[in-house]
Amino acid sequence: SVGFRLRGNTSRDALKKSFKLSFNTFIHGRKFHGVEKLNLNGEHNDPSIIRSKLCWDLFSDIGETASRASHVAVFINGTFYGLYISVEHIDEEFLSKNYPDDSGNLWKCRYPADLSYRGANPENYYPYYGDDRPYELKTNKNEYDFTQLARLISILHLTPDNLLADSLESVLDLPSVLKYFAMDVLVGSWDDYRSLMNNYYLYYEPSSGKFHLIPYDYDNTFGV
Repeated sequence: SVGFRLRGNTSRDALKKSFKLSFNTFIHGRKFHGVEKLNLNGEHNDPSIIRSKLCWDLFSDIGETASRASHVAVFINGTFYGLYISVEHIDEEFLSKNYPDDSGNLWKCRYPADLSYRGANPENYYPYYGDDRPYELKTNKNEYDFTQLARLISILHLTPDNLLADSLESVLDLPSVLKYFAMDVLVGSWDDYRSLMNNYYLYYEPSSGKFHLIPYDYDNTFGV
């Protein structure tokens, strides 16, 4: 009674598959060693199977809020599938462990999540690239409220340059965001917000009134 599926995008075409396990799909609230889900990444494009693990360790070293990760040996029905990297899933449980207020909206941002301005109406940031959702809401789905995301994007684009720094500080955890960009440059990440407009999360924390940028997916680093 465990949810089990392939995970990834282009990595689904790789010989060495990546998997997602969900322990609460069929039995609500069930956990395995304290987690509801596991991401088992095959790291098919990294022969060393170390790059993304190094990145997560570096984010941890500088005090960034990021997924925990560890190496694991994966067996399926007794058959050894190889060395994998287990990466902590970013969801409600992740928020509760890392933020004083975990009641806010969490968006998974994927291509083309470039934070481009599409008007003040929050509904303009619903799915608009075919059937894909550049900003996929992962929490509070019943309300489906994109008001704060639309406000953040409006501030980014409509604030005069001389007022932008102060305006951003009021809605964005800037020290953390600057660390994110510095680390992405350091590890040579290109499959991210800066280059491909994807692979990051945005969390709006109601009690602070600020957005947090959460890093995601670091196999394309250190020369890959």
